[in-house]
Amino acid sequence: MDAGTYPLFAVIGLASAVCGGFLFKYFAGHTDIALSRAVRADHNHQGGTDGRVESHNSRFGMREMNKRTITIFPFNWKPKSAIIEQHRSD
Repeated sequence: MDAGTYPLFAVIGLASAVCGGFLFKYFAGHTDIALSRAVRADHNHQGGTDGRVESHNSRFGMREMNKRTITIFPFNWKPKSAIIEQHRSD
C-alpha cells in the first residue's frame, strides 16, 4: 500500500470516530429519546434523569472553545472579547 494513503485513512477514521461519538451522545443522552418502555409510558419524561440532562447539555467541551485564544501554527484564533478589548478606546 502506498504511504500517501495513510493520511487519508487517518482522516476517515477520525471523522468516523467524531460522527460515531456524536451519534452515541445524541441517542444516549437526549431527553426526548426514550428507549425504555417504562419511560415512554410516562407522560412527562423530560429531564427525568439528571445524567441524561447533563449529557444533553454538554457540547464535548466545544462551547468554551471559541472563547479562548488558540494558536496552532500558522492559525491564530482570537476570541471576540479579546478583539473588542484590543480595539476599545476608553
